[in-house]
Amino acid sequence: MYKKLTFLVCLILFLGFQTLEAQNLKRKASLGIKLKKLTDSAQNVLKVKKGALVRTVTENSTASKLGLKENDVILKFNNVEIETYITLISLSSELREGDKVEVVVWRNAKEVKLNAIAATVPYEKSEKMDIIYDEVAFQKGFLRIIVNKPKKEGKFPTILFFIACR
Repeated sequence: MYKKLTFLVCLILFLGFQTLEAQNLKRKASLGIKLKKLTDSAQNVLKVKKGALVRTVTENSTASKLGLKENDVILKFNNVEIETYITLISLSSELREGDKVEVVVWRNAKEVKLNAIAATVPYEKSEKMDIIYDEVAFQKGFLRIIVNKPKKEGKFPTILFFIACR
């Protein structure tokens, strides 16, 4: 009985340390909006010359935390002026969970400043797979590992994807 209890305590400690160690890599964040090109006619109607026009806002996203609304025009993102929606896409692709986000939007013919903390991209879910997120030490940093483990018993092919990330 004592050996089983000792083994169980060691296993719990080991798994606990693994979980703590797995916090080195921040997950990507998502701005959570769909954009439209700011056309000449939209510029005339909204009385704004440049920026990224918000078409929709995803629930529980960074954009919803910011309070962005449909037809807002994003003028600045983290103090960088937004010329077109392409600039915003490029800047937002660098977001990580927990990053501070500040945007200036054109709403109802005036500038409005909004602040929030970036929301993480939702974890993937599957009825057929257990999806395990982890990391391994590599050189002077870490590499993300995402394992899709079938819930069914049996032999399944293994496919490895190696993706270079900044």
